[in-house]
Amino acid sequence: MAINSQLWASSTSKIFTGVLIGLACAILTGIAAYITTPLTTAYYAVIVIGALGGLFALFMQASGAGQLSQAVEDADAPAVKGVQSAFKMMIIAAIISLISSLLIFAFSSDLNSFLVSILCSVVLAIAAGVFSLIGAIKAMGAFSKLKVSETFPAKDAASKLWIAYLLYVIAAGCTISIVLSAVGAICSIVAYVFAFIGWMGLKNTKA
Repeated sequence: MAINSQLWASSTSKIFTGVLIGLACAILTGIAAYITTPLTTAYYAVIVIGALGGLFALFMQASGAGQLSQAVEDADAPAVKGVQSAFKMMIIAAIISLISSLLIFAFSSDLNSFLVSILCSVVLAIAAGVFSLIGAIKAMGAFSKLKVSETFPAKDAASKLWIAYLLYVIAAGCTISIVLSAVGAICSIVAYVFAFIGWMGLKNTKA
């Protein structure tokens, strides 16, 4: 099947719009959380609103990836569906993270319930991290195929996205050590840059 140029353009634009929304939510949430008092209603409201915005962005990206799998050549469709599967893992991670934040807010009225909610939140945060890591590995595997495909029209963008998700995996691995946490933070920032450039390149590619 030949590439559907119209569907390619609409689906890649949808994914990139999701990327922009997710990035804006992350930046605005970070700023708002910094200027509000921790463990207050305003603080948790900012976190929850930011998480919901990020979740909406991931749904857009997953939906766009699903449409993109119908736009590409048959040989590339399984790999693009792998990208969609990666986004679904990240959606699960985002939902778990949201539940984790809500737990602390809901049970912060007394010390005992607050401590229990903290413990549950830590467990949920670990689960969210696992799903995020699985998503990044899935995306990395998908883009490793697309970047060498003879029929995929955006191989350069796919290469950048492969690097981005590789850096996400490295950053996730670095979080297990306090010593390596700074390296992980740097990897995350560089990964964001590569992801932004990669998805923008995918959107700007004429199929």
